[in-house]
Amino acid sequence: MPIAKPPPDGLTWSFDLPDRLKCAIADCITLYARIESCVVETLWVLEEADLKRRRERARAWGAEDTK
Repeated sequence: MPIAKPPPDGLTWSFDLPDRLKCAIADCITLYARIESCVVETLWVLEEADLKRRRERARAWGAEDTK
């Protein structure tokens, strides 16, 4: 396994991201959230869930996602 070489002298780190990259990241996050919502709503339709079951399903989905 190769050993990592030390960084060259004068190397600087910057956490500034280009605007296009920031927008692409935001688009990915938004798309993921929309897909997740569609999946949950599809489950509601398939189950013919009432309001109580919809809440349970939505909360359970969020709890599973954070693990």
